[in-house]
Amino acid sequence: MNDLDERIRGALSGLRRAPVPDPPRLRPATPERRSFPPALFAAAAMLIVLAASLTFMPLRERGPAAVVSHRIEALETRIARIEDEELRALMGRELALLRRELELSLR
Repeated sequence: MNDLDERIRGALSGLRRAPVPDPPRLRPATPERRSFPPALFAAAAMLIVLAASLTFMPLRERGPAAVVSHRIEALETRIARIEDEELRALMGRELALLRRELELSLR
């Protein structure tokens, strides 16, 4: 061993005979008050709003005519934003076909 190791061991040798204090007594943990996370309140509020909106909003008609009319409305809003003439013409043809499909489904 080297001289430095011997000096370190000699300086620390008194620690082996040093008195050790008693550890503090452990007591049972006090239970914390349970709190609900804010996300739970947000989810509950969204469910209440959804239930209220379904209660007060009239039910939309179901069936193929409603689906086609919804697609026509969506297509009309998309066509209004299109700048390219060729693409607008093609979308106009699709719109005409959907209107024809709506006419046929109402018969």
